[in-house]
Amino acid sequence: MMKIVSKLLLALTGVVLSACAPSTPATLLDIQVGRTDFVLNGHSYATTAELTTALKRLPSPDGINLIHAEGATLERTNEAIAAVKNAGIKAPIGWVGNEVFY
Repeated sequence: MMKIVSKLLLALTGVVLSACAPSTPATLLDIQVGRTDFVLNGHSYATTAELTTALKRLPSPDGINLIHAEGATLERTNEAIAAVKNAGIKAPIGWVGNEVFY
């Protein structure tokens, strides 16, 4: 019985200590979707292929924010999402903006 209790306490100690460890901040990647280009880390990319190549060079983020510039179309947003998928990034994609698409 004492052996079981000591193993249980040892396991609980590990859980408590891991919960107290400082968490690492999430790495989020912002992609601005414009009417004629995509902006990533201050660099402008005109095509989906260029954006895909740039995304492949970066370490995989924990999440992606798509930020819509005024006048960005739904098609441009879909192109940005396709570039993220083609780059092999599995992170969730957030939507920033309130543009209504018709």
